[in-house]
Amino acid sequence: MRRYAKSLWSTNPSPTDTLLYLPFWDRGLHSAAFKSIDSFVHEITATGVVPSDKGGIMNGDDYYDMAAAINTVKDLTVGTIIVWAKITDPTSGFNAMFSFSDTGDASSDLAFQVTVSDFRIRIRENAATRIDLRSPGTAISAATWYMYSFVVDTNSNFMYLDKSAQTPDYAVGDATTQHFFNSVNTPDSCKSGINEDSTGLEWGVTGTIGLAYVSSRSLSAGELSNFFDGTRSPFK
Repeated sequence: MRRYAKSLWSTNPSPTDTLLYLPFWDRGLHSAAFKSIDSFVHEITATGVVPSDKGGIMNGDDYYDMAAAINTVKDLTVGTIIVWAKITDPTSGFNAMFSFSDTGDASSDLAFQVTVSDFRIRIRENAATRIDLRSPGTAISAATWYMYSFVVDTNSNFMYLDKSAQTPDYAVGDATTQHFFNSVNTPDSCKSGINEDSTGLEWGVTGTIGLAYVSSRSLSAGELSNFFDGTRSPFK
């Protein structure tokens, strides 16, 4: 079994609450199949992804399959999703950086996306949108690295771009509406770089995914800031 460098763990603000940790830039994650760097050592596979020292390069139909983590995250009602990504053209497409879905039902998914120059989280179950929020007016530059974070606690929802808290605009729901992984019934797909619906794959990323992370705890602004500082080195 490969021994990962201690430095990969040193940037983690809450190791005991980490359910999925994938620094795709690390050479140990550059093969077609590898294990996640967390206590669950999930089996991850890559389809079409070109590995690099910055992460996985994708061209619209490439992705990491994280289905092995479904049972670990599916009951979460609160927690944190973090993705480091460089989207080639943030004004085009529905770049699904992280997705979690039930392919047996139409439009049943959690999708964390960059679309039309902002980033968005939308959670649906059987075509009914539970919550849909985005960061309106956020300046996301083309082909530029950012750390995107979505945090849910028992009282509210939070979105961060790098270290900066964003003011969410709710198309569905409001600050008192909390939905997370548990709102997708009978999930059978978890991917980074694309979403999978009942009709097949959609919303593929054109760009590079550098890191994907899920915690069962709602990380604070300070913890997210520390995570940003600790993980940004490969993306400078």
